[in-house]
Amino acid sequence: MLNKSQRTEIIESIKKLSEQVKFSEQDFLKTMLEALLQNEHLFNSLIEHHRTTFINLYIQFSKGKEKYLRFQLAWHKHCSALLLSKELSINCIFPSSPPNDIKEISDVRQLWLCFCDAYPSTEQENCKKIMILLSSVLYDVLLQNMHMCNAQLSTFTATSSNCDSDDVYVRFGGATLSSMLHLRYKDIRRCSEKRRDTISKEIQILQAINTKEKSSMPQYLQYRDNGYMYMPNTVFVPFFRAIDNCIKEVVNEHGFHEHGDDMIKVNELI
Repeated sequence: MLNKSQRTEIIESIKKLSEQVKFSEQDFLKTMLEALLQNEHLFNSLIEHHRTTFINLYIQFSKGKEKYLRFQLAWHKHCSALLLSKELSINCIFPSSPPNDIKEISDVRQLWLCFCDAYPSTEQENCKKIMILLSSVLYDVLLQNMHMCNAQLSTFTATSSNCDSDDVYVRFGGATLSSMLHLRYKDIRRCSEKRRDTISKEIQILQAINTKEKSSMPQYLQYRDNGYMYMPNTVFVPFFRAIDNCIKEVVNEHGFHEHGDDMIKVNELI
């Protein structure tokens, strides 16, 4: 169920929307709206029905082409079930494949029809307007909450990815050391004398980063090591993490959409 603040937000939104209708209808619609808000069982049932329908359809149409359009069409079809007059059956909206929750739709619709029956037939159109207002407000609120949840999930995922354990940096740091050293061992054999001096210094630095002390190595790696595994000294782990976090600020989905093919160039600048 929606919490108290969300329920209050919905009620306030409904009141604001009701003020947008024609002046001649405004007083009656406000009276009808107040009656709906006072009927807590019906009002809560309508909110829960819309919420459940929204979530089920959002999940159902979360993949494939034109998923948002298909979701909107399905949402409006389900909402239309509450706009039918009591002479019509819900099956006329779902002629071929009735939804799994058709019983729940029927139960909520019956509650709503009982509420509408308290008003004369000449005011039934106003009942429909109230339901349209309610469905519109709930759609907006639920969609905003869904977008907010997705944004929070993306932030949490990005934050989690920035909090890798030391093991990750030890393993990848060791693999990088191995690659850099072997590349320089290969190049030093065929380069110029001037370049050879530079490579020799680079090898000394890389060898200094590598550690022979393997006690800090993760246990699942220690039993695999036969004395040939490269492992960076753990004092470099914070440095590796800082570089990794810096790169992740650009090399992510948002960065790809922003920079496209220039991603590598931007990454080199940082």
